[in-house]
Amino acid sequence: MKIFRILPILSMLFITTLGFSQQAAEIYVKGTVVEAKTNQPLEYASITLVSTTNPSYVTGDMTDASGQFNIPILPDTYEIKIEFLGYQTLTISNKEITSSMSLGMIKVESDSEVLEGLVIETKRADVEFKLDKKVYNVSNDNINKGGTASDVLDNILL
Repeated sequence: MKIFRILPILSMLFITTLGFSQQAAEIYVKGTVVEAKTNQPLEYASITLVSTTNPSYVTGDMTDASGQFNIPILPDTYEIKIEFLGYQTLTISNKEITSSMSLGMIKVESDSEVLEGLVIETKRADVEFKLDKKVYNVSNDNINKGGTASDVLDNILL
């Protein structure tokens, strides 16, 4: 009699387990990201895949030392973005992926601007408070230029 009570419970657990284990099969998108002019692989380039049918499904990865990536995804239509600092973002829109595929060698162009010139200037604060003293920086004070040490001290104390 107890077997007749346990058997339906075990069969329900078994069916439930089978139902949850039957998820959509993952497929893979792979490729290589290289610099367009030199064909040098770009390490740590970012690849982002956003589902166009379900924008909350976002996945991605970074390239390895040889510029390659291999990303597991679910079959869907995606917008693919390849980004790397100092390079133009490459976007592949509405790419329908139903089986594992290779995007091949993806070449990205550098995004640089030539500056005419760059001048970096620093200025120390006129007064610095240290733990045990005050430091007066008089090098930027035009009043003190050309004066003696006693003129500098007179100006500080005023």
